[in-house]
Amino acid sequence: MNLSRTISLLITSTFLCGYLVAETAPAVWHDPSPHHREMITVEEGVQLEVLDWGGSGQALVFLAGLGNTAHIWDNFAPKFTDKHHVYAITRRGFGRSTHAASGYTPERLSDDILAVMDRLNLDKPVLVGHSLAGEELSCIGTHHPERVRALIYLDAAYTYAFYDEAGDYVASLKEFRGKIDALASSPEDITLMNRVHAALPQFEENLTRETASIASPLPRGFDPPSAVDKASFAAMMKWVSSVVGGTPPEADLHESFLPGPNGSLGDSNRAPEASAISKSYEHFTTPIHLPILAIMSYPQNKGPKFTANTPEHVAAARVADANQARQIDAFEKGQPTAHVVRIANAYHFIFISNEPQVLAEMRSFLSGL
Repeated sequence: MNLSRTISLLITSTFLCGYLVAETAPAVWHDPSPHHREMITVEEGVQLEVLDWGGSGQALVFLAGLGNTAHIWDNFAPKFTDKHHVYAITRRGFGRSTHAASGYTPERLSDDILAVMDRLNLDKPVLVGHSLAGEELSCIGTHHPERVRALIYLDAAYTYAFYDEAGDYVASLKEFRGKIDALASSPEDITLMNRVHAALPQFEENLTRETASIASPLPRGFDPPSAVDKASFAAMMKWVSSVVGGTPPEADLHESFLPGPNGSLGDSNRAPEASAISKSYEHFTTPIHLPILAIMSYPQNKGPKFTANTPEHVAAARVADANQARQIDAFEKGQPTAHVVRIANAYHFIFISNEPQVLAEMRSFLSGL
């Protein structure tokens, strides 16, 4: 699988895996963020947690990346209440939102957001999404552009947000197999022959690129949590901070995992069926006729332990950077209304690792709407 699809999922999943341990936590903990919490019904039997920090002006709706809850925005979102009414949504299957048995396609998840907007009577809000939430932004922007004012992608403009066939090996493999299977069923169909022939050059290019990525794997930039890291909540927060490039809101940890014995963390607080999200991509390829801001971490920080001190590491870093650059360039070209900002050496959780720059770019963009 190429970097443009996996870069956000890899870091986010590692971020979560660090939480899947029993940790010591305070007996009583209260979320200090000044939000109001409401559960909003989006379809029969399904409610979503919505956080409301108040404020006045145009609405901003923040959407978390895969695995996080609305509380990942507890520190960042309130900084916009001087000019905006600020909300955040926990998608179905996570945290306090209903752990539904189904409904994890891009279309259904986007319909959930639209249902929340209807319930809150939001008139063309600006949607802000991190990581895999870029899929939901693109789905709404593509199918319901009249419902929103603008879209802001925070390290979220990857393959799930805009499909680049020249950089997506897994998707191209699936499509190529479909063409081959069709030809196998009608081996003398000249139209099907021509389709396979036309697809060969691009598939071969993607195959060559994927081979190079596997031959020169990028070393992991951080170690999994050790026994020392797992000894206390404070120690785990220190480890997480090193992975994301800053300290995330503590509430997201409390909401993302069930309480364990003696103040420890228990199992992940998410529906098993929610894993379908990462397997249900839609190929968004058409321009979205809305103002778009995309702030991308490029070249992305590869973690505190990564050192390019061998030829193999240098080669792997070049391959990773080239794959990421190809996807960002494809998004920029495919979405002519997008203003794309690249922040060098930022982490995937860019609004945590590079908060001042992200705040400045967002405020400038919002002031121009």
